[in-house]
Amino acid sequence: KDPKAASDSTAISYNGKAKTIRTTTHRLIKHRKGHLELYDHTSPEKETKNIAKENPELANKLAAKLTD
Repeated sequence: KDPKAASDSTAISYNGKAKTIRTTTHRLIKHRKGHLELYDHTSPEKETKNIAKENPELANKLAAKLTD
């Protein structure tokens, strides 16, 4: 199984400033102004290293689920 692939098991949450989607391996935060943060929970960095620019396909795939 590809650990970078978006999982079907997701949780979505909203607050006034951002929307968040969490899969079994990643968390994506989409801010109101469009800024994306993507974190890999399988890496040692967990939520300390934003990998959205390094993984634009996954970031965009998860962000699209927030607008469905």
